[in-house]
Amino acid sequence: MGNVALRIDGREYVDWKSVSLSRHLDESADSFTFRAGPSIGARSIPARTLCEILEGGDTFCTGRIEVPHWTLSTRALEYRGRSLIGDLVTWDAEPGTYPNLSLLQLAETLAEPFRIVVMADDDGGKPIPLVTVEPGEKVIAVLEREARPKGYLLVSDPVGMLRLMRPGMNHAHDVLEPPDVEEMELEIDGQQRPGVVRVRNELAWSSDAFGTDAQHEASVSDATTRAARQLIITSEVPGSAEDARDRALYEMATRLAKSVGFHVTVPSWRQSNGDPWEPGLLVTCRCEWMELDTEMLISDAEYTAGAEEKYGAVLTLKPPEAYLYGDPRLWGKTKRARKTLSGRPAAPRQGTPLDDPWWEDAGREDGEGAE
Repeated sequence: MGNVALRIDGREYVDWKSVSLSRHLDESADSFTFRAGPSIGARSIPARTLCEILEGGDTFCTGRIEVPHWTLSTRALEYRGRSLIGDLVTWDAEPGTYPNLSLLQLAETLAEPFRIVVMADDDGGKPIPLVTVEPGEKVIAVLEREARPKGYLLVSDPVGMLRLMRPGMNHAHDVLEPPDVEEMELEIDGQQRPGVVRVRNELAWSSDAFGTDAQHEASVSDATTRAARQLIITSEVPGSAEDARDRALYEMATRLAKSVGFHVTVPSWRQSNGDPWEPGLLVTCRCEWMELDTEMLISDAEYTAGAEEKYGAVLTLKPPEAYLYGDPRLWGKTKRARKTLSGRPAAPRQGTPLDDPWWEDAGREDGEGAE
């Protein structure tokens, strides 16, 4: 069993009935729950207490206790909280206009009142000509709006910073395969797959482009799904006809990829070399019975520990196309060859769970779905 502690003001609390820590690429703030053992008094840890979650002496999350919960009849004591950037998820950004800032600079500006430090996997990209924040917009919502087209994800760093992540930049040391894992589950869910993705946007008005001349629409279809299952997106930022097309291709590709869920139960919070299992890592996954031998991206990590909870983690993995904006490959096959967004043939991927007729011809750009 791992040595998991909750550190507050230099003191480490270790007598826990159960511990759960959740980290996700799709949710910026990490969340955690601690159920206390008898040695911790009901008033020991007040709300809004700054804390760290440690495993084996290393920090996995820095946040605040937000909800102490006491139950008299069972003498149950529970603490729930989030990482420090939870405040950016809940509270509003300062309204106004922010011209000529990179995404990193914009994030630093909006996070500064909350005393949140921001880091990025690179330089934060080119300056954005103008960002307008309306009253009532949450900080993370504003940043996600600008980050999505640039291929960044907003996640919590273990020491409490906001990280502008480029997922897939690091590869796991271990391979996920039997018998080194405790369980594997693979599911392909077609319920949320659109037949047609339509994206509408418009350029910023100028003397050369205004009214209908500045408006654009592009569509992409999945020939295996009825065209009536359409998804219509109005772009959050100004853009050209090419931008609308790229966004439509991206939405179709990522939604196809996200419909694949691969859940792997591992016996530790860490890999064999001591590095943690964490969202954003690329991992080689193999299972002969599932005919699976491919590279996938960890999207979620659910860690558990405690006297009444089994120590370990459940990892959710997705095809890399679910998150890699820069050049996501359409999982659908056209004339037996996949293509990148630029139209160039992509290198074939072997052993993916999508290599079956169910996915044939998905991702066409003709705007027509299956009948």
